[in-house]
Amino acid sequence: MKKISRKQKEISISITENQRNIIFIFKDNGEGIPEHIRDRVFDPFYSTTGGFGMGLSIVDEIVKEYNAELNLVKNYSAGVEFQVKLRK
Repeated sequence: MKKISRKQKEISISITENQRNIIFIFKDNGEGIPEHIRDRVFDPFYSTTGGFGMGLSIVDEIVKEYNAELNLVKNYSAGVEFQVKLRK
């Protein structure tokens, strides 16, 4: 989201559930994640923004501690969607 300067930055959070899971959905209107790095977004120290590359890897570890899962679900040309699935 750092790279967006010409439009208002937006992040939406929603919660849904099914019989097995509570699902937290996080969407933004950033630039999206290029296909060639999608498999690396949870790797520690991997960054495309000049940061430390620890954000998503830390979130992934925390989510795993709760026996839940973090997934990159959709990647739009303008934005991305992550889901955290927490078992009931």
